Amino acid sequence: MSKLRVPKTRTTDEREKMPPPPPPPPLLLWQRLPKRRPRPLPKLASPTEGKLYPLVSDAVQRCRGEIFEVDGSKMEGGGQILRLCLGLAAILGHTLRLKNIRRGRKKAGFRSQHLACVRLLHRLGRASQKSGFDIGSTEAEVKMQGIAAPPAPQKEGSGICDYFSKSDTGGCCTLIVQAILPVLSFQHGRQQALTVRLCGSTSGAFSPPSAHLNLVLRPILKMMGLNVQVDITRRGFPNRGIGELRVAVEPVKILQPLILEDFGDPAGATIDIICDSPEFAERFRQRLVRGISSLGWGKNLEVCMHAVLQRPSKKSRKRDTPASGSCSLLVVQVALKTTTGGVLSANVLQQGRVAADSVWELLTELRKLVQSRACVDDRTADQLIIFMALATGTSRLRVPMPPYDSKHLETAIYFAAMLSGRNFQWEEDSDGKSRVLICQ
Repeated sequence: MSKLRVPKTRTTDEREKMPPPPPPPPLLLWQRLPKRRPRPLPKLASPTEGKLYPLVSDAVQRCRGEIFEVDGSKMEGGGQILRLCLGLAAILGHTLRLKNIRRGRKKAGFRSQHLACVRLLHRLGRASQKSGFDIGSTEAEVKMQGIAAPPAPQKEGSGICDYFSKSDTGGCCTLIVQAILPVLSFQHGRQQALTVRLCGSTSGAFSPPSAHLNLVLRPILKMMGLNVQVDITRRGFPNRGIGELRVAVEPVKILQPLILEDFGDPAGATIDIICDSPEFAERFRQRLVRGISSLGWGKNLEVCMHAVLQRPSKKSRKRDTPASGSCSLLVVQVALKTTTGGVLSANVLQQGRVAADSVWELLTELRKLVQSRACVDDRTADQLIIFMALATGTSRLRVPMPPYDSKHLETAIYFAAMLSGRNFQWEEDSDGKSRVLICQ
């Protein structure tokens, strides 16, 4: 049986004669770092801090990040409700619950061009969560990030364009521009111009032609401090191939109010004609120039004529066969400029057997605008509503008196006031020919 070993106790003298213990191992890098001091608590923001930019009014600031239910069957009942609401929500960070989408049209629900807008907003980093965005869907929900969200990174190999969007069925690119142009204007932390390449029809039915962006909308937005460049790489028309449009926008921090209520005097005119028959285009030009000169815009008159080489598709070739002395495609944009910056616009797009009666339609519309002493037409005014809602200060815009061809202007005012919190009022004139739209 083994004995229990008892440890031997050492005396004080023996402990003093023992060698010293070895030094401790060196400390690792993370052990030698000094301890971090606790961070101070953040200061409370003042009422003027934490805003998007000093660009929008206090009413717009108070209306940020809310949830709105948008009924697409109200008033105009078309795609304009989608374009305006998506553009404003992407800037202000709203959540949209859409229902009865495009109930006022024969084919209700989303079309290809509307889905192209949503896809592009998603690539821009604005649409964080979305559901129900399918062809023919009448209900959807989307949550927007707002203006403070940084733009999505550019993919390698994308060329000179930052973003790209395509309408699968050849939807009109100018309608897509109406939705994304305000969003491209306000890009957080970006100073260089942002370029978007759009594929679809550059001129389509029930939509402004591509020349309207350069001749009418661009000079008016420049008065508000926004620089927009539109380049038509390839022209496209319904049943005649897909076109390509490049839109470059320089982001702004302050959007100036639009003050455009004095008619002024004639300053110049521009006519843009697209036709597939040179002989018909020349006769059309001569009649249109004589009519515009009779209105007082004979000086500084510029005419741009473009030939179309695309042939119509086989399905529409029989229907679009022109008669003798006519053409199968005609797109005309007329812009009458005034000394105060106003632009009176009239355009026409006809396919099939086009007759020369389009000259009379254009001149009649322009004569009514000149007699009303308005600064813009009602179709251009409805595209400016969203910019007036986002601008600082009070905007004033003179438009002709109703009746109008559509309810687009009233629809834009209704939904812009709902989503932005701005107040829109009408100021009637005594002559009853025009009135001033005030946004404050």
